[in-house]
Amino acid sequence: MTPELGAALAEATERARSERPPRTTLCALGFGTVELERAERSFGLAFESGAPDVLLGARTRIADMDDLCLVLLEPSTEGRLAAALARFGEGPLAAWYAGEDVVEPVAGPYSSGPFGPETLLPGPAFGPHRLIVARLPSDDDRPSLHHQAGSRG
Repeated sequence: MTPELGAALAEATERARSERPPRTTLCALGFGTVELERAERSFGLAFESGAPDVLLGARTRIADMDDLCLVLLEPSTEGRLAAALARFGEGPLAAWYAGEDVVEPVAGPYSSGPFGPETLLPGPAFGPHRLIVARLPSDDDRPSLHHQAGSRG
């Protein structure tokens, strides 16, 4: 991982943690790209295919990091992710949060995402996007490769 990419990821993690809704935990960051394979090589992490993100209109690849997941997002539609990439360029464009009894208002119904059912928190249509992951079927609130929809595990 280049120093610039590491710094961008650290800054995005800090910002996402500071913007987290009450009673939630930051569990994943989404890095928008126009080419998944190139982005994978840039990070130098072990990525696995993830379920598509319907709300963002994206294909996903997921890597477990120390305390959260990194999700590479490539547009699959002319949706939210495509708009965010057009406005901000490649970089951190999404964050997923998990928790019980989330009181933050949501922007709409739940749909399928890389960690199962999710919904958007209110925000600009062009992002960056914040999503709430439905309660996971485990004692651990942090999604991992084993919790994603369509996972082998």
